Amino acid sequence: PEGWHEQDPLMLATASEELLRALVAEIGAPERVTGLALTGQMHGALLCNPDGTPATSLVTGRDQRAVNEIPAWQAKLNPLESRLGCRIHPGYGGATIAWFTKEKMLSGTMQAMPLAAWIGERLTGVRRVDSHHAASWALYDGPTGTWLEPAITALGIPRSALPDIIASGQTLGQLGATQAKALGLRPGVTVHAPLGDNQASVFGSTLGNPSTACINLGTGGQISIPIPAWRFTEGTETRPYTGTGALQIGAALCSGWAYDYCRAFIAGAVASVTGAAPSDKAVFQAMDRAAEAAQTGADGLVFDTRFQGTRGEPALRGAISQISTSNLTLANFCRAALELSLIHISQGIVR
Repeated sequence: PEGWHEQDPLMLATASEELLRALVAEIGAPERVTGLALTGQMHGALLCNPDGTPATSLVTGRDQRAVNEIPAWQAKLNPLESRLGCRIHPGYGGATIAWFTKEKMLSGTMQAMPLAAWIGERLTGVRRVDSHHAASWALYDGPTGTWLEPAITALGIPRSALPDIIASGQTLGQLGATQAKALGLRPGVTVHAPLGDNQASVFGSTLGNPSTACINLGTGGQISIPIPAWRFTEGTETRPYTGTGALQIGAALCSGWAYDYCRAFIAGAVASVTGAAPSDKAVFQAMDRAAEAAQTGADGLVFDTRFQGTRGEPALRGAISQISTSNLTLANFCRAALELSLIHISQGIVR
């Protein structure tokens, strides 16, 4: 149905295992592998049977099926936001699990899992949810590192549906003989509890330097700033990080997506005028050259790239403003789109 966004967990598991086998083959010395570190997309959830088989598809963070329930759920969780570190939104694991519960899809024997944790269970037989993914569900008590019982109750989710939490990066278990043989590894390799994709990207980019912020520009965009302890600020999200620290996050739904949207507009305009459609690569290269040639500030042109609104204000839409008789050029158009994308992901932190 429209607004639903699902993925096949078994297909994703197969792809993950094929990748791991390829990496082991590339190393050429499987005995050198002493541990496996996992990461994966946050927010999403699937239901699992007691034997670990999936009972549902993976419902991803882009899913909108619970959108009509969100205002009521946000109102219930609003007093708890400083502990949760975020506001619940469609696609967040807590919303998906609450929707499963409301639709009576969650039986007494099933439990909810993020994808990376489910992959970890397949490798070790141990079912735990790591702290990073747990926090992305908007059910996690940041200061204590446990499930926030009042939030779970407020959404009508049975406590039995949530596995125990393990700190991200800690030892989840060991690779069993069957799994090791299938992957080309020796039994007993340590498998570590997953890190969230956001936290893993920050740690990998900054080498864990607590004084370095990280900007990610993918489909959406994020600025992630390490902070020494849990601190919640309105308009941002706070997520657990390494050790006892946390990350403060400013995020936008359209970032790289916004630039690609501009690329599609330019390509369509060129095709309409010339009758020939340029390649994506050619348009992106032209846009990059134009943006580099423009001055900082794009000669006053303002390009609001919030084409899909924000988490807090989903009805917001983008706009181009402050157009003069001279500043609406390709160079300023591209430059303004890039500059405003960065501003939108950082404005919460700046405040």
